[in-house]
Amino acid sequence: MTYSLEVLNSAEIEISDAFIYYEEKVAGLGQRFLEAVESALNLIVKAPELYQFRKIPFRSCSLKGFPFLIFYAI
Repeated sequence: MTYSLEVLNSAEIEISDAFIYYEEKVAGLGQRFLEAVESALNLIVKAPELYQFRKIPFRSCSLKGFPFLIFYAI
């Protein structure tokens, strides 16, 4: 089955805010954050059932190296 991804506007704003925060702390860290987000989203699209339910119907995926969770529903 092929899945598509829809990112809520509120999530885009949080990602943008986090990028700015990390980039202000250390040059390049914001870019690493965006790469971690992209990697996690790619994994979710490829294997959405891989991650456990946090609160039905929502599942969560943690970002590698950052204290963030991506919540999603299939």
